[in-house]
Amino acid sequence: MSRKTACETGPVSLVQNLLDFKTATEPPFGPEMALMRSNHAGDCWAACGSQSSLTLQLAKPSIVESIVLEHVPYAVATYQSALKKFVVRGFENVDESPILHFDGEFHMDERHPHVQLFPLPEAKPISVLQLETLTNHGNADFTCLYRLRVYGKQQ
Repeated sequence: MSRKTACETGPVSLVQNLLDFKTATEPPFGPEMALMRSNHAGDCWAACGSQSSLTLQLAKPSIVESIVLEHVPYAVATYQSALKKFVVRGFENVDESPILHFDGEFHMDERHPHVQLFPLPEAKPISVLQLETLTNHGNADFTCLYRLRVYGKQQ
């Protein structure tokens, strides 16, 4: 069975409602793949195009101190589909008027290790974390996120 790319499949209704983007629909290659550990080329969340958005509802309100983004090791695959420029936002709530507590722009550098830590600005507890990809390293068809880890203190 061949796996369709993010651009061939179209949106999933639940994902469309939560994140408003096109994603792969065959498990386990949807956005949940970004929360799993894998070092195999292609085992990633492949969002259509060079821009995407991933929104996480945290289990409990937390003071998020940093995130870690992972791409597959460079010896295994190219870096073109990896995130390059991205924004991280933290929100206090998820109702119709969420309160933004931080909004930071970051850059994933291909000259650094495939696992990179990004400290976030000191903030109040948040319930929702959003990662928005602005650009990748040159792949116009899709952007791969192999793993997103969130570090902080639960409140």
